[in-house]
Amino acid sequence: MSGPRPRRRFRRSGPSAYRGSVGNRFKGSTGVLRRSIFLMVLVIGLFGGMSAARAGEFVDEFNGPTLHALWESYLPKPGPALSFVNGTLRIDTPADTAYNHTGFFDNAPQVRFDAPDGDFDFETRLTLPTGSLSSYHVGLMVMFSPKDAYYWGPYQRPDQLRLERTGSLKGTQAITGNAVSLRIQRIGSSFRFFYRTSDSAAWMLFRSETVSGAPLKVGLISRNSVAYALRADFTRFRLSSAALKADFSQGWIKANVRNGAAPVDGPWLIVRNAQGRQVGGAAYPAQSGRAAVFNLPPGAYTVKAVHPWIDSSPVQNVTVTAGQESMVDLQVVPCPSFSLLSNSKDVPALTGNGSWKLLPGPLNSNTPEMRLYRAPAQESYTPSGTDATLGGTWLSGVQVPRDYGQASISNNSVFWYRLDMNFPESYRRFMDREWILSGFNIDDEDFTYFNGQLVGATRSRPMFQSWLAKRDYRIPGNLIKPGGKNVLAIQGLQAPGGAGMTVSGPSLKTPSDSASYVRISLLGPDDKAADEVRVKVTSLGGAYSEEGVSAEGYVEFRWLPEGEYLVECRRSAALDPSLPTRISVQPKTYFTTGITIPVLP
Repeated sequence: MSGPRPRRRFRRSGPSAYRGSVGNRFKGSTGVLRRSIFLMVLVIGLFGGMSAARAGEFVDEFNGPTLHALWESYLPKPGPALSFVNGTLRIDTPADTAYNHTGFFDNAPQVRFDAPDGDFDFETRLTLPTGSLSSYHVGLMVMFSPKDAYYWGPYQRPDQLRLERTGSLKGTQAITGNAVSLRIQRIGSSFRFFYRTSDSAAWMLFRSETVSGAPLKVGLISRNSVAYALRADFTRFRLSSAALKADFSQGWIKANVRNGAAPVDGPWLIVRNAQGRQVGGAAYPAQSGRAAVFNLPPGAYTVKAVHPWIDSSPVQNVTVTAGQESMVDLQVVPCPSFSLLSNSKDVPALTGNGSWKLLPGPLNSNTPEMRLYRAPAQESYTPSGTDATLGGTWLSGVQVPRDYGQASISNNSVFWYRLDMNFPESYRRFMDREWILSGFNIDDEDFTYFNGQLVGATRSRPMFQSWLAKRDYRIPGNLIKPGGKNVLAIQGLQAPGGAGMTVSGPSLKTPSDSASYVRISLLGPDDKAADEVRVKVTSLGGAYSEEGVSAEGYVEFRWLPEGEYLVECRRSAALDPSLPTRISVQPKTYFTTGITIPVLP
């Protein structure tokens, strides 16, 4: 048997969906999209340029008391400490253990941020204590993957520089003294490494390397392969890149994003002025629980963290001053998200150490199950585990996914899956939205019920054509029973061959209270539906983006959080993109909305 051809193709970038992924579109008895509302919107230009004191440059004088919002402090194991001393960033590694970073370990402390797109140039000045002799490597880094990076700086002693790419020596250079300025420059695929021993000296090119891949992170690193107490002082860091979007002459907001006391990664900030308009330029999603948005004029703002799978509440009257950072604490609540695979940790937690049950066929011809097989599905039906008329025995400890054909489920028969789940009372807050049951197959057809109500069905003619289709159903929030038992029941209809959830099992989750569904329609120059058009939506400030390819004249973006987005489209990489369009996504927009964009031929 072969599965259906996918109708949509998506590629996403930006934060992961709180350890998950962006959801799928509305379906099911209450979520079926009945119609589309197409809105013509005005075409506007790209977001305005940044008018920093020196465009495209970021300078950190390390005046403290905390790291600048652009930085990510990466301390993968306890021990190393960061501090600010007289305009220097000090990284101390104690003598209790090694803090290494190689192809085998990822323990070294790093201060880093996302590498800019395209060309860039960054530098720092580093001082080590005189007489520091051990197996260490301190300085600048360019990371291509968590265990693949260039290290450029003093090695084993302050007066010896070494260039290394994760265990591969590229060369060494003797210098005088215990202080050195280091610099890395990227031009296309070329990475060039410089040094100088005084600010008045010319930069000396040490080596040039050609690299095919794009870097992920740039920053500072202090690593040692043996237990040794090391102190590294970094003075002034400068990064220049045309891709830098932050204007540090204006104000910016940094947010601590927490669920209780735990930091949460992924959400980004939307900032609205007193008139309710979203403002700001460069935006960065939360890493290690910290998010930021830049290019804010002085004033008072409302700040909210948004994400497809995380709830949050806004904080009002956040004051911004030119050239300064404003701090705000934001509390967020991750939305429920479960894997219902039998081997996941979620199933025993939801069921009280219970499991999936399976009622295999054949069943007696006069049972409700067989009547459903011969007729359209009922709107409500819950199989009973104690009903003697079922003519079979419920099996416990059932594996999902697994092929139960032949051994348990007979050909041309009906069977049932059942999972009893207990939801906490705290889930009452999530009853105001639809839940998503998706990702599972049924070999061959199914009618799926939640708490006795039909929420989705997949059938085909001939019957076996739907066996591999991934189900994607919507559960109305008012069917959820917080503080009680919730029953998921799946009726399967079996043709010859494999039977049951043979390939994949379901997941159950619900999107955030700000998530919406957006459909974008596309018309070509002849006013006909344009297919195979790549469409990209990017949040204001660039913290999140998502791409899709149109089919049947439209592309769907599912569970897009509220906020302003830039929309761009192109038929191929060889063509210039159409003029970008800016759209505003409102929270909880549970109907199709969209725009119509003329695209290039």
